Amino acid sequence: MDMTIVENSALFRGIDKKKVPELLTQLGAYERVFGKGEYIYREGGRAPDAAIVLSGSVSIERTDAWGTRSIISEIKSGGMFAEVYALVPDEIMPVDAAAAERSEILFLDIRRVPRSGCAELTENLLRLTAAKTLMLSRKISHISHRTIRGRTLSYLSYMSAKMGSSCFDIPFSRQQLADYLGVERSALSAELGRMRDEGLIEFHRNSFKILGSEQI
Repeated sequence: MDMTIVENSALFRGIDKKKVPELLTQLGAYERVFGKGEYIYREGGRAPDAAIVLSGSVSIERTDAWGTRSIISEIKSGGMFAEVYALVPDEIMPVDAAAAERSEILFLDIRRVPRSGCAELTENLLRLTAAKTLMLSRKISHISHRTIRGRTLSYLSYMSAKMGSSCFDIPFSRQQLADYLGVERSALSAELGRMRDEGLIEFHRNSFKILGSEQI
């Protein structure tokens, strides 16, 4: 296990490194390796443990009744997933979690955190769950717009405000942005092209510049 990854993860950040091995024992930590495409958790199932990606990456996906798969997010090394569902063991997973590449995963019984006696660990878990709630709230705000333009402008406006500049980079590829906004990639690309032609934005790959404004 790469302890540096664990120590720098959001759950253990700021905790004395000497305490981490003992905390891992208290949380019943164990590791598993998953091959590319192998499912870690399945939609409709339960997630008894939270998980930290030690190496590789994990794709959080949803597949509709017609077999269309959409990627909701990608969890990279050091990231955590399934903690909310591990805290509520009767709640079923609404998504799949699959290894996007060969990945080493650390599982933790997150429900033991309040009994660990470590205030920093409890605070970190609260911050994690709050951050996930805010992220979901922002996404709902973006996709509540009916049009592709509305969703795109909502997201780009948020990123501009977050970065404090009209010029900024987004953390998504074009396909990932389409998946995040719940639209087809070709339709998103076409709309971005129209917005550029109308003088609203400039962009190159994942770098954007807001030139004008429009009622969203």
